[in-house]
Amino acid sequence: GPGLDFFEEYYLLFDSVDVLMGNSFHREAMLFPLLNQNFFVSPQDQYSCVFNDYVDDIPGKKVMLDHIFVSESLQKVTIQATFAHELWDRYAAREDGYSPRDEYLSDHRPAFVE
Repeated sequence: GPGLDFFEEYYLLFDSVDVLMGNSFHREAMLFPLLNQNFFVSPQDQYSCVFNDYVDDIPGKKVMLDHIFVSESLQKVTIQATFAHELWDRYAAREDGYSPRDEYLSDHRPAFVE
C-alpha cells in the first residue's frame, strides 16, 4: 500500500519477501518467486495492485504485493505463472470503464500458476 518502501525502511530490518524466500546457504529449503520472472510475466504486467500513493505522491502507482513462491522441484515443472489482469479488468470495472475503489470486489489482481 501507500508508503511501502517507507514502512520497510523505518520499521523492518529487511524486505519481508526476502524472509519468505529463505536462505541461500540452504538452497534445498529456498522458495523461488515466479511472478517477477520475465519468462512468465512481461515486465509491464508485473504488478498486482494500482493505487494513488499519497505518501510518495505517485498517482496510479503499480506495485507487486502478491507473490507465488515454489520449491526448486516445482519451479522445474512450472508451465506458466501470471497475473490475470484481463479478468480483473472484466469484472472490476463497470460498463463505463470506471469503478470507485470501494466498489471493487478486490483491488488485487488474480494470480495463478500451472
